[in-house]
Amino acid sequence: MTGALLVALGLFAAGRGEVFVDARDPALRPGASRSAVHGAAALEVGAGFVREDPVFALAPSLSIDASAVVPLWVRLRAPLRLRLVDRPPDDRGVFRRRDYDEVGDYLAILEVFAYRDDRVFRRHGRLLVDLWVGGLARAGLPSRILVADLLSSADLDRRRSGLSFAGAVEGRLAGQPARVRWKVLATDLAMQQVVGGAVALSWAGAFVGIEGAGDPTAPRALVRDARDDAYFALDGRRTLVARGDRGAGGIVLSLGYRFADAWRVLVGPFLHLVTLPGLGRGLAVGIDGEFLLAPDRSVRLGVDAAVTVGDEDFDPAYFGPLYVLERWQMPFAPGRRPDDLGATAVPKWAFVDREDLAGVGGRGRLRLAVGPVVALSAAYGYRPGPLGGQFDAGIELHLPAAELDARVVHRGRHGFSFWDPAGTYARLALRVPVVRWVDVIADAWLGGAMRPDEGVSGLAGPTGFVGSAGQVIAGVAAKIPW
Repeated sequence: MTGALLVALGLFAAGRGEVFVDARDPALRPGASRSAVHGAAALEVGAGFVREDPVFALAPSLSIDASAVVPLWVRLRAPLRLRLVDRPPDDRGVFRRRDYDEVGDYLAILEVFAYRDDRVFRRHGRLLVDLWVGGLARAGLPSRILVADLLSSADLDRRRSGLSFAGAVEGRLAGQPARVRWKVLATDLAMQQVVGGAVALSWAGAFVGIEGAGDPTAPRALVRDARDDAYFALDGRRTLVARGDRGAGGIVLSLGYRFADAWRVLVGPFLHLVTLPGLGRGLAVGIDGEFLLAPDRSVRLGVDAAVTVGDEDFDPAYFGPLYVLERWQMPFAPGRRPDDLGATAVPKWAFVDREDLAGVGGRGRLRLAVGPVVALSAAYGYRPGPLGGQFDAGIELHLPAAELDARVVHRGRHGFSFWDPAGTYARLALRVPVVRWVDVIADAWLGGAMRPDEGVSGLAGPTGFVGSAGQVIAGVAAKIPW
């Protein structure tokens, strides 16, 4: 993180130089005025339910937009939730302590720190920089065979702020277009989840890349309760306790070719070879493309599809959308604890190691974006094994009258049974501006959380499992813009 920040600050100190701008931006028209730095202070007030408890919610925030001077955006936000009724299992105090009982919860107060620049140098040179610190809704590395669309905060009890630092240097070599791309990723600034990086070189359309990622603290086995082996032990923060060796990771070598007409089409085949040390090996071969439509190229249609092949201990996109939950228990059960939980629920590393996942699978994804207004996506992946089907769909709308962000992810049996709470993440966030100083907000989501066992008696301490849980908050946001 420190190196990425130094690079961003160094670019700022070096001066703006030549940059790409959007001539349609009203702020760039003659006579248009805009303050150098602007933003808003806001206070969200609402009520609803978090898991089993009705709550009163407060969330002060501060947003700063310095893009008129330097392409920098910052937002700080600290949600505070107070119990109106404390339903079993009982918790101490009114303030919901699980929201702030880990280092990562406090780091997540930095909700957005973004520096995004695009500048040219010499005749054909171009430098792109994209630094993002904050919540990661679709964290990934370029191949998407190791880290893909990961949700850093799929757990209702834990908010996470991560880091994504990507960039590229473009130019010409021997008369052909050449490019160096890189990406550094940390899905949790407290370094308790996935960290990784990638670098790729391309020339005349052909490219080669290498990437690696791992979770140094990933559990491989769980501690059972000393008095009853059918239950799992929890620590003081109601978190499962790992036993024995820890860690999971992988390395990917990518080869491919991209045809581009430099105006509307980017398409080509690829091959990804991946190894998961201690587990298995596999590959993905396919094609991806992006097509710029409409006269002003404001409509983007993206399509990619691949066939995946691997041995019995290979799971494509090991760090996938629901990894935050799968790393502890897979499958994680809805509602009640199943009778055979002790035999069926294991960390992801143990699941991949134990199950026979060998064979041929596939994946496909469709993306559609209309300027900065609409973004749609839908993806489905198939692999042999008991949890071989995964569906992921989302929509984002950014209109003057409303902002909507919705997504549903389900991993389970083959098919489209994403209405089953087990293995499902779903969220819908809506913001409707009423007047300049007031927005109406609503946030409803189904995620994962540590759930207590029912009917537990005579045990030394609390026991539990990772299960699905819900949250619904509705209210208003009063803001003072400047």
